[in-house]
Amino acid sequence: MKTKCTVFLILCVLLFGSTTALYSNVGLNMGFSYSSFVEDEETIHLAGISVKPDFSFGNWGVGLDTTFNFRIGGDPAFQFFSEDWVPDWDEDASLVQNLRGVAGLYLPIFRYVRYGHKGDNLYGRIGMLDEYTLGTGVFMDRYANTMLLPQKRISGLVVDLDGRFFNFPYVGLETVIGNLAETDVLGARLFSRPFAFVDFPVVRSIQVGASYVTDRNPAALDAYMDTQFTEDPEAVSMFGADMLVPLLPFALFSLDLFADAAFQAHPANEDLSRAFRTGIRGKIIELANYTLDLTIPSNGYKPYYFDKRYDLNRLDKYTADGLDSDDQYFLRGSAGFDLFDENLVVDILLQGEVANGFKKVENPSMTAYLKVGEDLMPFFFFDAYYTKHFTGEVESLDKFIDGILEPGINSTIEVKGNMRYKLFLTTIGISITYDEVGERTVRTSIAGDLQLDRLLGFLQ
Repeated sequence: MKTKCTVFLILCVLLFGSTTALYSNVGLNMGFSYSSFVEDEETIHLAGISVKPDFSFGNWGVGLDTTFNFRIGGDPAFQFFSEDWVPDWDEDASLVQNLRGVAGLYLPIFRYVRYGHKGDNLYGRIGMLDEYTLGTGVFMDRYANTMLLPQKRISGLVVDLDGRFFNFPYVGLETVIGNLAETDVLGARLFSRPFAFVDFPVVRSIQVGASYVTDRNPAALDAYMDTQFTEDPEAVSMFGADMLVPLLPFALFSLDLFADAAFQAHPANEDLSRAFRTGIRGKIIELANYTLDLTIPSNGYKPYYFDKRYDLNRLDKYTADGLDSDDQYFLRGSAGFDLFDENLVVDILLQGEVANGFKKVENPSMTAYLKVGEDLMPFFFFDAYYTKHFTGEVESLDKFIDGILEPGINSTIEVKGNMRYKLFLTTIGISITYDEVGERTVRTSIAGDLQLDRLLGFLQ
Protein backbone atom coordinates (compact mmCIF):
# COMPACT_ATOMS: atom_id res chain seq x y z
CA MET A 1 0.00 0.00 0.00
CA LYS A 2 2.88 2.40 0.80
CA THR A 3 4.34 1.80 -2.66
CA LYS A 4 1.03 2.61 -4.33
CA CYS A 5 0.67 5.83 -2.30
CA THR A 6 4.21 6.85 -3.21
CA VAL A 7 3.57 6.30 -6.91
CA PHE A 8 0.38 8.29 -6.63
CA LEU A 9 2.11 11.26 -4.95
CA ILE A 10 4.88 11.26 -7.57
CA LEU A 11 2.25 11.29 -10.31
CA CYS A 12 0.54 14.29 -8.70
CA VAL A 13 3.83 16.22 -8.47
CA LEU A 14 4.70 15.50 -12.11
CA LEU A 15 1.28 16.54 -13.32
CA PHE A 16 1.32 19.70 -11.23
CA GLY A 17 4.74 20.56 -12.60
CA SER A 18 3.48 20.08 -16.15
CA THR A 19 0.60 22.42 -15.40
CA THR A 20 2.79 25.23 -14.10
CA ALA A 21 5.00 25.02 -17.16
CA LEU A 22 2.27 24.75 -19.77
CA TYR A 23 -0.75 26.41 -18.18
CA SER A 24 -2.21 27.68 -21.44
CA ASN A 25 -2.40 24.14 -22.81
CA VAL A 26 -2.92 22.02 -19.69
CA GLY A 27 -5.64 21.86 -17.06
CA LEU A 28 -5.44 19.88 -13.84
CA ASN A 29 -8.14 18.96 -11.35
CA MET A 30 -7.79 16.84 -8.23
CA GLY A 31 -10.97 15.35 -6.90
CA PHE A 32 -12.65 13.15 -4.34
CA SER A 33 -15.78 11.10 -4.80
CA TYR A 34 -18.27 8.82 -3.14
CA SER A 35 -20.53 6.36 -4.92
CA SER A 36 -22.56 3.25 -4.18
CA PHE A 37 -23.98 0.48 -6.34
CA VAL A 38 -25.37 -3.04 -5.98
CA GLU A 39 -23.27 -6.01 -7.07
CA ASP A 40 -24.37 -9.62 -6.46
CA GLU A 41 -27.12 -8.34 -4.13
CA GLU A 42 -24.53 -6.51 -2.02
CA THR A 43 -24.26 -2.72 -1.77
CA ILE A 44 -20.73 -1.52 -2.52
CA HIS A 45 -19.60 1.84 -1.09
CA LEU A 46 -16.60 3.50 -2.72
CA ALA A 47 -14.59 6.57 -1.76
CA GLY A 48 -12.04 7.80 -4.27
CA ILE A 49 -9.37 10.34 -5.02
CA SER A 50 -8.52 11.29 -8.59
CA VAL A 51 -6.22 13.33 -10.78
CA LYS A 52 -7.83 14.60 -14.01
CA PRO A 53 -5.43 16.47 -16.30
CA ASP A 54 -6.46 17.90 -19.67
CA PHE A 55 -3.95 18.62 -22.44
CA SER A 56 -4.57 20.45 -25.70
CA PHE A 57 -2.17 21.25 -28.50
CA GLY A 58 -3.34 22.30 -31.94
CA ASN A 59 -6.26 20.14 -33.04
CA TRP A 60 -5.41 17.50 -30.45
CA GLY A 61 -6.90 17.12 -26.99
CA VAL A 62 -6.33 14.53 -24.24
CA GLY A 63 -8.17 14.07 -20.96
CA LEU A 64 -7.09 11.52 -18.32
CA ASP A 65 -8.85 10.15 -15.26
CA THR A 66 -6.57 8.37 -12.80
CA THR A 67 -8.92 7.47 -9.97
CA PHE A 68 -7.97 5.46 -6.88
CA ASN A 69 -11.05 4.04 -5.16
CA PHE A 70 -11.26 2.61 -1.65
CA ARG A 71 -14.02 0.33 -0.44
CA ILE A 72 -15.51 1.40 2.88
CA GLY A 73 -17.85 -0.27 5.32
CA GLY A 74 -16.88 -3.86 4.50
CA ASP A 75 -14.45 -6.27 6.09
CA PRO A 76 -11.90 -4.77 6.44
CA ALA A 77 -13.60 -1.39 6.88
CA PHE A 78 -11.18 0.41 4.52
CA GLN A 79 -9.67 -1.40 1.55
CA PHE A 80 -8.08 -0.39 -1.76
CA PHE A 81 -10.47 -1.25 -4.61
CA SER A 82 -8.00 -3.19 -6.74
CA GLU A 83 -10.65 -4.12 -9.34
CA ASP A 84 -10.05 -0.70 -10.94
CA TRP A 85 -6.37 -1.40 -11.60
CA VAL A 86 -5.61 -5.13 -11.45
CA PRO A 87 -7.03 -7.17 -14.35
CA ASP A 88 -8.78 -10.45 -13.61
CA TRP A 89 -6.67 -12.84 -15.68
CA ASP A 90 -8.58 -16.09 -16.09
CA GLU A 91 -6.32 -19.03 -16.98
CA ASP A 92 -9.32 -20.96 -18.31
CA ALA A 93 -10.32 -18.16 -20.71
CA SER A 94 -8.83 -17.51 -24.13
CA LEU A 95 -6.10 -14.95 -24.73
CA VAL A 96 -8.55 -12.73 -26.63
CA GLN A 97 -11.01 -12.74 -23.73
CA ASN A 98 -8.29 -11.84 -21.24
CA LEU A 99 -6.97 -9.06 -23.48
CA ARG A 100 -10.48 -7.65 -23.73
CA GLY A 101 -10.59 -7.54 -19.95
CA VAL A 102 -7.28 -5.68 -19.82
CA ALA A 103 -8.44 -3.20 -22.47
CA GLY A 104 -11.73 -2.64 -20.66
CA LEU A 105 -9.80 -1.84 -17.49
CA TYR A 106 -7.09 0.49 -18.81
CA LEU A 107 -8.61 2.24 -21.84
CA PRO A 108 -11.12 4.24 -19.72
CA ILE A 109 -8.18 5.93 -17.98
CA PHE A 110 -8.31 8.13 -21.07
CA ARG A 111 -11.53 10.11 -20.65
CA TYR A 112 -10.97 11.20 -24.20
CA VAL A 113 -8.36 11.55 -26.89
CA ARG A 114 -9.65 13.65 -29.77
CA TYR A 115 -8.60 15.25 -33.00
CA GLY A 116 -10.73 18.15 -34.17
CA HIS A 117 -14.36 18.67 -33.25
CA LYS A 118 -17.65 17.13 -34.31
CA GLY A 119 -18.59 18.58 -37.69
CA ASP A 120 -15.00 19.06 -38.86
CA ASN A 121 -13.88 17.39 -42.06
CA LEU A 122 -11.68 15.11 -39.94
CA TYR A 123 -12.80 14.23 -36.45
CA GLY A 124 -11.73 11.42 -34.17
CA ARG A 125 -12.39 10.63 -30.53
CA ILE A 126 -11.50 7.80 -28.17
CA GLY A 127 -13.18 7.67 -24.77
CA MET A 128 -16.56 8.63 -23.38
CA LEU A 129 -19.38 9.25 -25.87
CA ASP A 130 -22.17 11.39 -24.42
CA GLU A 131 -24.52 11.85 -27.38
CA TYR A 132 -23.65 10.39 -30.76
CA THR A 133 -25.96 10.31 -33.77
CA LEU A 134 -25.01 8.28 -36.83
CA GLY A 135 -26.15 9.91 -40.06
CA THR A 136 -29.84 10.82 -39.95
CA GLY A 137 -30.27 8.93 -36.66
CA VAL A 138 -32.62 6.26 -37.96
CA PHE A 139 -30.77 3.51 -36.05
CA MET A 140 -28.43 5.35 -33.65
CA ASP A 141 -29.74 8.58 -32.15
CA ARG A 142 -28.04 10.36 -29.20
CA TYR A 143 -26.30 7.13 -28.19
CA ALA A 144 -24.12 7.26 -25.05
CA ASN A 145 -21.67 4.83 -23.45
CA THR A 146 -21.60 6.74 -20.14
CA MET A 147 -24.84 5.48 -18.59
CA LEU A 148 -23.11 3.05 -16.18
CA LEU A 149 -20.82 5.61 -14.56
CA PRO A 150 -19.31 5.50 -11.97
CA GLN A 151 -19.80 1.74 -11.66
CA LYS A 152 -18.45 1.00 -15.13
CA ARG A 153 -16.31 3.19 -17.37
CA ILE A 154 -16.42 2.42 -21.08
CA SER A 155 -14.14 3.72 -23.82
CA GLY A 156 -15.51 4.04 -27.36
CA LEU A 157 -14.25 5.31 -30.69
CA VAL A 158 -15.62 7.74 -33.27
CA VAL A 159 -13.97 8.58 -36.59
CA ASP A 160 -15.62 10.92 -39.12
CA LEU A 161 -13.88 11.64 -42.41
CA ASP A 162 -15.35 14.00 -45.01
CA GLY A 163 -13.85 13.97 -48.50
CA ARG A 164 -13.62 17.74 -48.26
CA PHE A 165 -10.53 17.11 -46.12
CA PHE A 166 -8.81 15.96 -49.31
CA ASN A 167 -10.60 18.52 -51.48
CA PHE A 168 -12.80 15.72 -52.79
CA PRO A 169 -16.32 16.51 -51.48
CA TYR A 170 -18.06 13.61 -53.21
CA VAL A 171 -17.72 11.00 -50.42
CA GLY A 172 -17.54 10.75 -46.64
CA LEU A 173 -17.50 8.16 -43.86
CA GLU A 174 -18.80 8.06 -40.28
CA THR A 175 -17.84 5.22 -37.91
CA VAL A 176 -18.49 4.44 -34.24
CA ILE A 177 -17.52 1.70 -31.77
CA GLY A 178 -19.43 1.89 -28.50
CA ASN A 179 -17.00 -0.21 -26.45
CA LEU A 180 -13.44 -0.76 -27.66
CA ALA A 181 -12.85 -3.58 -25.19
CA GLU A 182 -15.91 -5.63 -26.18
CA THR A 183 -16.39 -4.33 -29.77
CA ASP A 184 -20.09 -5.11 -29.36
CA VAL A 185 -21.88 -1.99 -30.66
CA LEU A 186 -20.51 -1.07 -34.10
CA GLY A 187 -21.82 1.39 -36.67
CA ALA A 188 -20.79 2.97 -39.96
CA ARG A 189 -22.29 5.24 -42.60
CA LEU A 190 -20.84 5.82 -46.05
CA PHE A 191 -22.30 8.81 -47.87
CA SER A 192 -21.89 10.61 -51.16
CA ARG A 193 -22.61 14.10 -52.51
CA PRO A 194 -23.29 13.13 -56.13
CA PHE A 195 -23.95 16.72 -57.21
CA ALA A 196 -21.01 18.37 -55.45
CA PHE A 197 -19.87 19.84 -58.77
CA VAL A 198 -23.05 21.95 -59.11
CA ASP A 199 -22.64 25.61 -58.16
CA PHE A 200 -25.90 25.82 -56.19
CA PRO A 201 -25.92 25.32 -52.37
CA VAL A 202 -29.03 23.12 -52.08
CA VAL A 203 -28.13 20.75 -54.92
CA ARG A 204 -24.40 20.37 -54.23
CA SER A 205 -25.04 19.52 -50.55
CA ILE A 206 -27.49 16.67 -51.16
CA GLN A 207 -26.28 13.49 -49.45
CA VAL A 208 -27.11 9.89 -50.31
CA GLY A 209 -25.89 7.38 -47.75
CA ALA A 210 -25.89 3.78 -46.57
CA SER A 211 -25.53 2.77 -42.92
CA TYR A 212 -25.04 -0.39 -40.89
CA VAL A 213 -25.26 -0.85 -37.10
CA THR A 214 -24.96 -4.00 -35.02
CA ASP A 215 -24.70 -5.24 -31.46
CA ARG A 216 -22.58 -8.36 -31.69
CA ASN A 217 -23.14 -9.26 -28.02
CA PRO A 218 -26.24 -7.72 -26.39
CA ALA A 219 -25.33 -9.42 -23.08
CA ALA A 220 -21.86 -7.83 -22.86
CA LEU A 221 -22.86 -5.64 -19.89
CA ASP A 222 -25.02 -8.20 -18.06
CA ALA A 223 -22.69 -8.18 -15.04
CA TYR A 224 -23.81 -4.62 -14.29
CA MET A 225 -27.56 -5.15 -14.85
CA ASP A 226 -30.27 -6.02 -12.34
CA THR A 227 -32.05 -8.12 -14.98
CA GLN A 228 -29.97 -10.30 -17.27
CA PHE A 229 -30.36 -12.48 -20.34
CA THR A 230 -31.28 -16.05 -19.43
CA GLU A 231 -29.71 -17.40 -22.64
CA ASP A 232 -26.87 -16.20 -24.82
CA PRO A 233 -28.51 -13.72 -27.21
CA GLU A 234 -27.78 -13.64 -30.90
CA ALA A 235 -26.42 -10.54 -32.60
CA VAL A 236 -28.82 -7.80 -33.67
CA SER A 237 -28.05 -5.92 -36.88
CA MET A 238 -29.71 -3.33 -39.10
CA PHE A 239 -28.90 -1.56 -42.33
CA GLY A 240 -30.48 1.01 -44.60
CA ALA A 241 -30.22 3.79 -47.15
CA ASP A 242 -30.91 7.47 -46.62
CA MET A 243 -31.12 10.81 -48.39
CA LEU A 244 -30.53 14.23 -46.85
CA VAL A 245 -31.60 17.40 -48.68
CA PRO A 246 -30.79 20.84 -47.18
CA LEU A 247 -33.84 22.75 -48.43
CA LEU A 248 -32.98 25.97 -46.56
CA PRO A 249 -29.23 26.09 -45.82
CA PHE A 250 -29.26 29.52 -44.17
CA ALA A 251 -27.83 30.75 -40.87
CA LEU A 252 -31.06 32.43 -39.76
CA PHE A 253 -33.24 29.47 -40.61
CA SER A 254 -32.17 26.01 -41.75
CA LEU A 255 -34.42 23.18 -42.89
CA ASP A 256 -33.23 19.71 -43.87
CA LEU A 257 -35.47 17.07 -45.39
CA PHE A 258 -34.47 13.45 -44.88
CA ALA A 259 -35.80 10.03 -45.81
CA ASP A 260 -34.70 6.51 -44.84
CA ALA A 261 -35.37 2.95 -45.93
CA ALA A 262 -34.46 0.78 -42.93
CA PHE A 263 -34.12 -2.98 -42.38
CA GLN A 264 -33.56 -4.94 -39.17
CA ALA A 265 -32.37 -8.54 -38.78
CA HIS A 266 -33.56 -9.74 -35.39
CA PRO A 267 -33.46 -13.31 -34.02
CA ALA A 268 -37.14 -13.05 -33.03
CA ASN A 269 -38.20 -12.59 -36.66
CA GLU A 270 -37.55 -15.00 -39.50
CA ASP A 271 -37.99 -12.25 -42.09
CA LEU A 272 -36.42 -8.80 -42.12
CA SER A 273 -38.25 -6.04 -40.31
CA ARG A 274 -38.69 -3.01 -42.51
CA ALA A 275 -39.58 0.65 -42.21
CA PHE A 276 -39.73 3.85 -44.19
CA ARG A 277 -39.04 7.11 -42.38
CA THR A 278 -39.23 10.72 -43.46
CA GLY A 279 -38.95 13.97 -41.61
CA ILE A 280 -37.47 17.43 -41.23
CA ARG A 281 -34.94 19.01 -38.91
CA GLY A 282 -33.21 22.35 -38.60
CA LYS A 283 -32.27 25.38 -36.54
CA ILE A 284 -33.60 28.89 -36.04
CA ILE A 285 -31.01 31.68 -35.64
CA GLU A 286 -28.53 29.02 -34.43
CA LEU A 287 -30.36 29.07 -31.07
CA ALA A 288 -33.44 26.86 -31.40
CA ASN A 289 -33.54 23.40 -32.95
CA TYR A 290 -36.39 21.17 -34.04
CA THR A 291 -37.09 17.75 -35.56
CA LEU A 292 -40.24 15.99 -36.70
CA ASP A 293 -40.39 12.59 -38.39
CA LEU A 294 -42.77 9.75 -39.15
CA THR A 295 -41.86 6.06 -39.35
CA ILE A 296 -44.02 3.55 -41.25
CA PRO A 297 -43.04 0.11 -39.81
CA SER A 298 -43.51 -3.45 -40.99
CA ASN A 299 -42.98 -6.94 -39.53
CA GLY A 300 -41.97 -6.02 -36.00
CA TYR A 301 -39.70 -3.04 -36.69
CA LYS A 302 -38.20 -1.37 -33.58
CA PRO A 303 -37.62 2.38 -34.07
CA TYR A 304 -34.49 4.14 -32.78
CA TYR A 305 -32.93 0.98 -31.41
CA PHE A 306 -29.66 2.52 -30.20
CA ASP A 307 -30.71 5.53 -28.11
CA LYS A 308 -29.12 7.33 -25.18
CA ARG A 309 -30.16 4.73 -22.59
CA TYR A 310 -29.46 1.67 -24.72
CA ASP A 311 -26.80 0.23 -22.39
CA LEU A 312 -29.31 0.30 -19.51
CA ASN A 313 -32.15 -1.21 -21.55
CA ARG A 314 -30.48 -3.86 -23.70
CA LEU A 315 -32.70 -6.69 -22.49
CA ASP A 316 -35.88 -4.63 -22.90
CA LYS A 317 -34.86 -3.58 -26.41
CA TYR A 318 -34.05 -7.15 -27.36
CA THR A 319 -37.32 -8.65 -26.11
CA ALA A 320 -39.71 -5.78 -26.95
CA ASP A 321 -42.43 -6.27 -29.52
CA GLY A 322 -41.84 -4.35 -32.70
CA LEU A 323 -44.36 -2.41 -34.77
CA ASP A 324 -46.36 -3.46 -37.82
CA SER A 325 -47.81 -1.33 -40.58
CA ASP A 326 -51.49 -2.15 -40.00
CA ASP A 327 -52.51 1.49 -39.59
CA GLN A 328 -49.74 1.86 -37.00
CA TYR A 329 -47.07 4.53 -37.31
CA PHE A 330 -44.36 5.93 -35.09
CA LEU A 331 -44.36 9.70 -34.67
CA ARG A 332 -41.45 11.56 -33.11
CA GLY A 333 -40.68 15.20 -32.53
CA SER A 334 -38.29 17.32 -30.52
CA ALA A 335 -37.73 21.00 -29.89
CA GLY A 336 -35.30 22.97 -27.80
CA PHE A 337 -33.10 25.98 -27.53
CA ASP A 338 -29.54 26.84 -26.59
CA LEU A 339 -28.89 30.28 -25.10
CA PHE A 340 -25.90 32.12 -23.65
CA ASP A 341 -23.25 29.86 -25.21
CA GLU A 342 -24.78 26.58 -23.94
CA ASN A 343 -25.44 27.94 -20.44
CA LEU A 344 -29.19 27.55 -20.75
CA VAL A 345 -30.27 24.48 -22.71
CA VAL A 346 -33.77 23.03 -22.92
CA ASP A 347 -34.74 20.04 -25.02
CA ILE A 348 -38.01 18.07 -25.10
CA LEU A 349 -38.47 14.83 -27.04
CA LEU A 350 -41.92 13.28 -27.62
CA GLN A 351 -42.58 10.00 -29.38
CA GLY A 352 -45.27 7.36 -29.63
CA GLU A 353 -47.31 5.01 -31.79
CA VAL A 354 -50.23 6.55 -33.65
CA ALA A 355 -53.12 4.88 -35.48
CA ASN A 356 -56.70 5.37 -36.59
CA GLY A 357 -55.92 8.40 -38.69
CA PHE A 358 -53.62 9.84 -35.99
CA LYS A 359 -56.54 9.90 -33.53
CA LYS A 360 -55.17 7.10 -31.36
CA VAL A 361 -51.87 7.27 -29.44
CA GLU A 362 -50.27 4.23 -27.76
CA ASN A 363 -47.14 3.74 -25.65
CA PRO A 364 -45.95 7.36 -25.86
CA SER A 365 -42.95 8.69 -23.98
CA MET A 366 -41.40 12.03 -23.14
CA THR A 367 -37.83 13.01 -22.34
CA ALA A 368 -37.04 16.48 -21.03
CA TYR A 369 -33.53 17.88 -20.53
CA LEU A 370 -32.57 21.08 -18.74
CA LYS A 371 -29.08 22.50 -18.34
CA VAL A 372 -28.20 25.62 -16.38
CA GLY A 373 -24.52 26.45 -16.87
CA GLU A 374 -21.87 28.01 -14.68
CA ASP A 375 -21.82 31.33 -16.51
CA LEU A 376 -25.51 31.77 -15.73
CA MET A 377 -25.40 30.63 -12.08
CA PRO A 378 -21.75 30.64 -10.96
CA PHE A 379 -22.33 29.10 -7.50
CA PHE A 380 -24.81 26.38 -8.45
CA PHE A 381 -25.28 24.86 -11.91
CA PHE A 382 -26.84 21.56 -12.95
CA ASP A 383 -28.09 19.09 -15.58
CA ALA A 384 -31.45 17.35 -15.20
CA TYR A 385 -33.24 14.62 -17.18
CA TYR A 386 -36.80 13.41 -16.84
CA THR A 387 -38.09 10.45 -18.88
CA LYS A 388 -41.65 9.16 -18.69
CA HIS A 389 -43.05 6.10 -20.50
CA PHE A 390 -46.73 5.22 -20.89
CA THR A 391 -48.10 1.72 -21.45
CA GLY A 392 -51.12 1.23 -23.65
CA GLU A 393 -53.43 3.82 -25.12
CA VAL A 394 -53.48 7.38 -23.83
CA GLU A 395 -57.05 8.60 -24.15
CA SER A 396 -56.49 12.34 -24.24
CA LEU A 397 -53.95 15.12 -23.97
CA ASP A 398 -55.10 15.77 -20.39
CA LYS A 399 -54.32 12.16 -19.45
CA PHE A 400 -50.88 12.48 -21.04
CA ILE A 401 -50.10 15.67 -19.12
CA ASP A 402 -51.44 14.20 -15.86
CA GLY A 403 -49.18 11.17 -16.35
CA ILE A 404 -46.14 13.37 -16.91
CA LEU A 405 -46.88 15.23 -13.68
CA GLU A 406 -47.09 11.92 -11.78
CA PRO A 407 -43.70 10.22 -12.28
CA GLY A 408 -44.34 7.25 -9.98
CA ILE A 409 -44.50 4.58 -12.74
CA ASN A 410 -42.23 3.88 -15.74
CA SER A 411 -40.08 6.95 -15.31
CA THR A 412 -36.55 8.08 -14.58
CA ILE A 413 -35.36 11.30 -12.95
CA GLU A 414 -31.68 12.18 -13.05
CA VAL A 415 -30.08 15.31 -11.59
CA LYS A 416 -26.42 16.25 -11.44
CA GLY A 417 -25.89 19.40 -9.40
CA ASN A 418 -22.60 21.30 -9.06
CA MET A 419 -21.74 23.70 -6.25
CA ARG A 420 -18.64 25.89 -6.44
CA TYR A 421 -16.81 27.65 -3.64
CA LYS A 422 -13.63 29.36 -4.85
CA LEU A 423 -11.40 26.52 -6.14
CA PHE A 424 -13.61 23.72 -4.83
CA LEU A 425 -16.30 22.11 -6.97
CA THR A 426 -18.71 19.62 -5.40
CA THR A 427 -20.94 17.47 -7.63
CA ILE A 428 -23.94 15.58 -6.29
CA GLY A 429 -25.77 13.10 -8.52
CA ILE A 430 -29.05 11.31 -7.96
CA SER A 431 -30.97 8.93 -10.22
CA ILE A 432 -34.46 7.68 -9.34
CA THR A 433 -36.09 5.01 -11.52
CA TYR A 434 -39.64 3.67 -11.19
CA ASP A 435 -40.60 0.42 -12.94
CA GLU A 436 -44.01 -0.61 -14.32
CA VAL A 437 -45.38 -1.41 -10.82
CA GLY A 438 -43.94 1.66 -9.13
CA GLU A 439 -40.95 -0.01 -7.46
CA ARG A 440 -38.23 2.58 -6.95
CA THR A 441 -34.48 2.26 -7.50
CA VAL A 442 -32.23 5.07 -6.26
CA ARG A 443 -28.58 5.68 -7.13
CA THR A 444 -26.57 8.48 -5.57
CA SER A 445 -23.06 9.81 -5.91
CA ILE A 446 -21.01 12.72 -4.62
CA ALA A 447 -17.71 14.00 -5.95
CA GLY A 448 -15.45 16.98 -5.50
CA ASP A 449 -12.67 18.70 -7.41
CA LEU A 450 -9.85 20.95 -6.30
CA GLN A 451 -9.37 22.81 -9.58
CA LEU A 452 -5.68 23.63 -9.60
CA ASP A 453 -5.77 25.08 -13.10
CA ARG A 454 -8.02 27.89 -11.80
CA LEU A 455 -5.48 28.57 -9.06
CA LEU A 456 -2.73 28.95 -11.64
CA GLY A 457 -4.96 31.30 -13.58
CA PHE A 458 -5.34 33.51 -10.52
CA LEU A 459 -1.57 33.53 -9.97
CA GLN A 460 -0.71 34.61 -13.52
